[in-house]
Amino acid sequence: MKAVPFARPYNVKRLAEAGYVAGVWVEGQTIEVPILACIQPLSPFDYDKLVPMLEGRRIDHAIKIYTMDALDIAGDDGKGGDRVLWPALPLPPKYPGKQREYRVIGLASYAEIAMGVNHNKYIAVCEAKR
Repeated sequence: MKAVPFARPYNVKRLAEAGYVAGVWVEGQTIEVPILACIQPLSPFDYDKLVPMLEGRRIDHAIKIYTMDALDIAGDDGKGGDRVLWPALPLPPKYPGKQREYRVIGLASYAEIAMGVNHNKYIAVCEAKR
């Protein structure tokens, strides 16, 4: 299996399709899907580009995700997008062993000529609790 350089396994929470079963509406269940990805904190330059996209949301932290796996983007799938599980920042002792959910909000496709790997760069945010 081909993967993005430096990729590690992570889990993604995805809402399964909802629909009618025997005439009764049944909500989709949340499932965890494994992916291979390289995840990094968002740079200050990327944060500046992110501000107009958020439309008043308060974010606690943002990350960029490089992966060959397809992720659902919030607003595109009608289900709120995938949520990537990543260790809480700042790192211990404040949040020892915890993982936070980062909602996928954007996508850019890349073709890496030097490495021969086609991959996607996703942006995901962890919204601040009110």
